[in-house]
Amino acid sequence: MNINIKNIWRRAKLKKRAVFYNIVFWPTIFVFYHFQSDQQTLKSTQPVNTATKIKAHQNVLIDLPNITAVENPLTKSTEMPVRVFTPWQYDFPCYADTNNKNKKGKDLKGLIFVKSRKCASTTLAGVSLRIAYKHSTEKGKHCALTYHHMRARETKVSQREKDKAFLWTFVRDPTSQFLSQFFHFQVSRRHVKPTYKKFFKYVKNEYEDKYRYPQLSVINHELTGMGKLKKEPAKIVKKILNEYDFIGLVERLDESLVILRLLLGLGAGDILYLSSKTHGNFDDGLFRNRCVLIQPTNTTPETDKYLTSYEWKNKNKAVTMMHEAVNRSIDLTIQSIGQSKFEKALSEHRYLQSLVQKICSPTAIYPCSADGVFQPKLSETNCYESDFGCGYPCIDELYDNITKKGITY
Repeated sequence: MNINIKNIWRRAKLKKRAVFYNIVFWPTIFVFYHFQSDQQTLKSTQPVNTATKIKAHQNVLIDLPNITAVENPLTKSTEMPVRVFTPWQYDFPCYADTNNKNKKGKDLKGLIFVKSRKCASTTLAGVSLRIAYKHSTEKGKHCALTYHHMRARETKVSQREKDKAFLWTFVRDPTSQFLSQFFHFQVSRRHVKPTYKKFFKYVKNEYEDKYRYPQLSVINHELTGMGKLKKEPAKIVKKILNEYDFIGLVERLDESLVILRLLLGLGAGDILYLSSKTHGNFDDGLFRNRCVLIQPTNTTPETDKYLTSYEWKNKNKAVTMMHEAVNRSIDLTIQSIGQSKFEKALSEHRYLQSLVQKICSPTAIYPCSADGVFQPKLSETNCYESDFGCGYPCIDELYDNITKKGITY
């Protein structure tokens, strides 16, 4: 029997090395990696004290690198652009002799509301009209404003004279917004069946076109390609935040309106409203001159699964970051205003809104009746225009009774 000493020695050496790697080397690497990971997690979850930063900034952005970006695994950057929206520093922008129709850039004046689809935009257009009428210096006229659907880029809002035009808009959670858009424009108006196949086709049509990309294609003041939307969401969000005088959040509608009131120095009665469109009711009757019943959102299991997928979250990376940035900016702005002052104004607003709902909602006349009858002539004296600000005569009377006549309800 031939014994190869060299082979025995080589095998023993390899066995010794394997023991070293399995028992010492790899366990050490594993422990070190997880220790570093835990340290990073602890750093990212530490509360950030922003109070000292808030007062040092006036209409500028604050980057808080220690705040986790968005609760979305696709957003890997820790940079979250946020800002404090500050009080309007100029005279109230009322130009009753100016009509903004077809105006762009430096010719824009007054309240420039960028109306984005299914972001409470019709209700907010009514609020904008209410403010414009309440602060007009000429009887029977309203301050200059924009309140119809428009794109910020096409209207060249970045070229406006910033002491004469207050630029504002609202954003909404992308999934909620897009479902509302699909069910309103496709299911309710065009009787499209809400199957996954039809929904996915609509997603493809809207999300793969830089001119149609939900929300951001409307409020973005610059034309941005789809590649940049996916690769540089923080830069885009930062630019948009910096351009606007105020951006509110649909999910925090009343809080946002109270901030708007305090920034512009408005009265409590200037931001009262009745919602323009809710499911189970009819729309404005302008689609083919007929009243359309607004259908509730009713998705299929397949659609629900898609809405939690990597693909869907990736498509919405930029608008998700926009939504989260505005949410945090609202929090910072409330801190800047003062929690006590803000809470007092919010409490007053909610009380008045409860009275508006109780007293004015039953008597408001909309372009479409509760039975779906188109009644534009009847609603003319009850709405500022179309279904914008419907019920305003009742709201005016209610507020006057409380503030001028001391009537309690």
